[in-house]
Amino acid sequence: RGATLVLSGCSAGGRGAMMTWEYLPGLVPAGVRLLGVLDAPLWLDMPPFQPAGPGPVPVPFQEQVQAFLNTARPTARLGEKCVVDHSYEKWRCLLGEYRWPYVTGPVVWSACLYDSFQLSWVLGYPPYDAPRQAYAEAFRLRTQEVAAAMSTAGHAAGGTFPACFAHCASEKADFWRRVVAAPDGRLVSLADTLALVLNGEDGSWAVGGCNRFDCGCASLGSWEALQATAPESDTDEHSFVA
Repeated sequence: RGATLVLSGCSAGGRGAMMTWEYLPGLVPAGVRLLGVLDAPLWLDMPPFQPAGPGPVPVPFQEQVQAFLNTARPTARLGEKCVVDHSYEKWRCLLGEYRWPYVTGPVVWSACLYDSFQLSWVLGYPPYDAPRQAYAEAFRLRTQEVAAAMSTAGHAAGGTFPACFAHCASEKADFWRRVVAAPDGRLVSLADTLALVLNGEDGSWAVGGCNRFDCGCASLGSWEALQATAPESDTDEHSFVA
């Protein structure tokens, strides 16, 4: 009693924590305070990139989770309400884009707008040609839309979404150093957002607003230099989410 348990994970671990969160109260003693840090679990259901020439097309994440559902049958972690709402497409409950509305409570989300795992799986590694850049920008916009929906739904405590080609922050120095501008102008890291929630305060939602590939991957020490060199056109209507 009086203890705090933080359930956290990055990448595959973040997806596991995401799917375990609603079951966690039944796994720990009564009176334990629960917090969640879900880092880079937000797989998107985007169509595969179609290269102009011949070549292999990566298996979309939708097909991957469908295959996992059919082989592993992870029914114990699909979410009670999620499987009711998606009874004919239960695979959606394994995909972050569709699972997040069912993850409620004191949870902090973190995801890069240019998530390097998902984009490198689909596009390979940069530099990208024009068609691949267009796909990366569509991915950014879709992630921003999910982040905006999260912030207005009131289901979770906060989140950080830097416009960065990277993956995970909680397992390295980026937990403290990778920053995003919050709606009030403060530069906040994932650590800052978690600290607010740990202190019983409202967390912040900070979403990168620039629109060039990897334009917001700034650490605390380099943010001022990034802002000084970024053209005005690098910001758009998705700048920040309150």
